[in-house]
Amino acid sequence: MPSTSHIVDEYRGYAVLIPDQTPEGQTVTVEIDSSKDVHVLHAQSPDGCELYFEIATIAKLLSHETLIAAQHRFLREGSSDAEMGEPGEQHLSGRRCTSFDFRGELGGGVRERRFLFVDGSRFTYRVVFDPTSKLNELVIQSLRISD
Repeated sequence: MPSTSHIVDEYRGYAVLIPDQTPEGQTVTVEIDSSKDVHVLHAQSPDGCELYFEIATIAKLLSHETLIAAQHRFLREGSSDAEMGEPGEQHLSGRRCTSFDFRGELGGGVRERRFLFVDGSRFTYRVVFDPTSKLNELVIQSLRISD
């Protein structure tokens, strides 16, 4: 992975390596936003594809089915051609999670995203990334959830 920022959030129980620049030379922006109930770390390249990673920490444990239904509604409102896969099970950072894939118009272009929902002891995490990018896979592999 190119030069990286090691982002550690001890309170929310996660750590991840985010590259400062993509292999194609795009500068990666990292934004952090917090409200009372949700903390979001969002990192992306300008094209929204070479790198797209987001982890939202929800300040309570919530049903994955409820979160997925809300995410589906949101995506359908923003993308008239949304294609969403059936929820399935996989593993993230050594934990079982629920996932689904999305393909459709977002942000001015056709995007592919994978949504993962995983529980910690105090938080539910929603992780979103572009599954077509090798750089995104490296970021996902670096993600550690210790909550």
